[in-house]
Formats: sequence, structure tokens, C-alpha cells
Amino acid sequence: MYILTYIQEVYMIEAKIFNSGNSQAIRLPKEYRMNADSVQLNRIGNVLVIVPKDDPWANFREGIKEAEEFPPVDDVRPKAGKVKLK
Repeated sequence: MYILTYIQEVYMIEAKIFNSGNSQAIRLPKEYRMNADSVQLNRIGNVLVIVPKDDPWANFREGIKEAEEFPPVDDVRPKAGKVKLK
């Protein structure tokens, strides 16, 4: 059973945490499943950020496209190289 929680106009779904051997695991609801073999984790305070390892910036680029205060962003990754400072 998943419980919807509304926080500042964003809904969150409660997921169960359980033990798997000596590790903790999170049972992800179907709509939150990721198409990835592994993920990267980051803890910011008491918030856990889970990002697909194969393309960690994909979600960021998608989020920026939806935000009005950012300029348009395409899916082309910047080329590595030296940056000329003025």
C-alpha cells in the first residue's frame, strides 16, 4: 500500500524500506521503477537522491526544460576543453 503525501504542490509516495541481508532496500512502486542496472546515491541532509548511473544528468536536463526561469537546454553534452576567461 502506498500513501500519497502533498508537500508544496508536489505529491510524494511512501515506499517501504526493508532489510535484504546486511543491507537496506527500498521497494519502489511501479511508476517509480528505473530502466537502469545501477544507480548513484547522494544524501543531502535527510533527503536521499537516486540517479541512474548510465546518464546521471538526464533528469536534470529534463527538469530544466520544464522550468521557466532557465534558458532552453538541448540534449547535446558540452565538449571538454579549455574555457577562455575574459
